[in-house]
Amino acid sequence: MNRFFDEKIIFFMLKEMEEKYSNEILNFGFESWPITKMFLFRNFSTKSMTEKSKEKKLSFLSKSRKKIFKNLRQLFYQYIFKRQKINTNISSDIKNIFFSRSVYLDKIPSGKYFDRITDPIYLTSLANVGSLKFYLDSNFLDLKLYTKGYIYRQNHIGKFTNLFNKEYHDLKKKCMFFLRSFISLHKLEYLEDSLYYDLKITIEAYIRQKNKATKFLRKFESLRKIFLTAWYFSDGMGIIAAANALNIETIDLQHGKQGKYQLAYSGWKYIPQKGFVNLPSIFWCWGEKSKNDILLGSINRKNHLPILGGFSWPIWYDTFISKKETNNCNVRVKLLFTMQRAKIYNSKEPIENGLVRIVEEYDALYKKGLKDELHIRIRIHPNQIEESLSYLKDRFGKLFYSKIMSFSSKSVCSLYDDFNWSTHHLTNFSSSAIESIAFNIKSAVYGKLAYEIYKDEILNKSLYFLKNCNHKEISNWIKNNNSSPPKISTKYILSKFPNPKIIC
Repeated sequence: MNRFFDEKIIFFMLKEMEEKYSNEILNFGFESWPITKMFLFRNFSTKSMTEKSKEKKLSFLSKSRKKIFKNLRQLFYQYIFKRQKINTNISSDIKNIFFSRSVYLDKIPSGKYFDRITDPIYLTSLANVGSLKFYLDSNFLDLKLYTKGYIYRQNHIGKFTNLFNKEYHDLKKKCMFFLRSFISLHKLEYLEDSLYYDLKITIEAYIRQKNKATKFLRKFESLRKIFLTAWYFSDGMGIIAAANALNIETIDLQHGKQGKYQLAYSGWKYIPQKGFVNLPSIFWCWGEKSKNDILLGSINRKNHLPILGGFSWPIWYDTFISKKETNNCNVRVKLLFTMQRAKIYNSKEPIENGLVRIVEEYDALYKKGLKDELHIRIRIHPNQIEESLSYLKDRFGKLFYSKIMSFSSKSVCSLYDDFNWSTHHLTNFSSSAIESIAFNIKSAVYGKLAYEIYKDEILNKSLYFLKNCNHKEISNWIKNNNSSPPKISTKYILSKFPNPKIIC
């Protein structure tokens, strides 16, 4: 049995769960419900949910071994080869700490890597108060950073220390209640063993990270605020829980579109009186749309409030970094396709058949001597560069090596450098769609979910809409010689420099 779950389906499945178990969420879900909800959100968004329970059971031991070896490698790398020390004398002066992830580092023309989500805000903070920036993974250690960042040494050991931990067992009992209720409500018994196992691992990781963060944050006597990205993983939630216990304000920095079906931000209708212990105090939003989507479920909320902080990277890039690509490329159509994660949902190919047909058509024209008609540059998702390249080789076959196609990623250049290169931009429903609007290029989205998310931008013609993204639709779109620039209008992004009063 195969069941397909996209972002919208998952959203309404969990919304139904919250309506039925609202009393339980309000009474004892102040810590357990966010963990369970975000666990389900991540699992159904990224994994194949099929009725192959035996196969999954057999993979548990293999998964455990891989996880152990991965953690040992990371510990060895961090502690032996790349140990970074912080001057303990400055800890008393630190007011703000930023926790980011290497996935947001884009290579800029100088050869350095700029954190497009955190750096503009971090630099504003650093100019006003004592501030530090940490990364929650080690993938940045060999890169030349635009601003200095330290590694946050996570607690990857101690897996079995929770066996006799009362806090762990109490939390596990509550989380499992919500998980069993969800499974029963949506008749997902065929996933029971797999989900129980994975949730247990998630709870263990959360407790370890909370304990680690508590010890770490106590070193900074004057710490007032914590800024972090993608709060909904075990490391982020553990840091938030530790900070809340120490009366330190926590602010999640928006890192993508945060559409109305993005469960980490929208749909929090039932909030305990004192709030959830592992949700950010504040959600820093790029624009009015995200702020309104967050408030939609609970407009009178007193906790976990969204603020209109704006998105700094577009104006920062335009002011300090932007360099229009100057080459002798006379290709008529330079199409940038921003790829989303490979097989993020079971029912969706990241590369549509229509796009493959376009490559076939123009590859044939190129071989006949028409070399200036079209070039496609595929921008690979930053979370899955190696996996995506492997997928693309399988998807395109021999066409992967076509002269009319090239590939880009955060390790090659910034997304905005790719926008500067292109005449056309296409994506499914990636946030790159709204970011591209400011670059005066013809940008299009496709699919039912994209229409729902970007309806306002489509109706005001800031974005084009391709219903099916088939060969005919793409071909008509790129052959349209209408030279009038698209309208620039979106409520998703307010591009401005950070307000120091909000940060400090």
